[in-house]
Amino acid sequence: LASALIAFAEREGLPVWLSYARVLHGWTLAQTGRVEEGISEMTTGLDHFKDTLHMGYMRSFLLALLGEGYGKQGRSEEGLAQLDAAESFVEATGEVFWYAEVLRLKGELLLQGSGGWSAKCQAAEAGFLKARDVALKQGARALELRAAMSLCRVWQRDKPVDARHILEEVQSRFTEGFDSPELWDARRLLSEFQPT
Repeated sequence: LASALIAFAEREGLPVWLSYARVLHGWTLAQTGRVEEGISEMTTGLDHFKDTLHMGYMRSFLLALLGEGYGKQGRSEEGLAQLDAAESFVEATGEVFWYAEVLRLKGELLLQGSGGWSAKCQAAEAGFLKARDVALKQGARALELRAAMSLCRVWQRDKPVDARHILEEVQSRFTEGFDSPELWDARRLLSEFQPT
């Protein structure tokens, strides 16, 4: 679909949609293992995005996708720079629809970065808790579930009861979408807490 949007936007002369499509296409490449190629395309899309009149709309979302791509390649510092830029954009503009995911991704990349495990866990935990609170206030259940799963993985060894409780609590509020990837992942993660 992103490829089709690229072709359509090029044919119809829609630079904003072309920029979005390139970032989305690059993200899908990164998700399917073509990370370097995906990062390159996302960067190109964001560079073109700067040249459009509507460079602000959805910028935090697009920067988060690029940050996630860098994380997939193990380039946590570059990813964190993109996520910091996304968070600054959120603070400056009030564009908060993807803020919980920006915070969660920052926590995930902090865990990848350098430094002692305990310090990384504390910083990541704070990010995951804030992400969960933001998503809860917004009623963004899928983003809340992602944050809860990330938090659960950090707490799994030292706070297993709390980890299981928080994940069960979030999962119990879903009334549909039971075959979604996030809910499958949540059920799998919960099964790790079952007695063997």
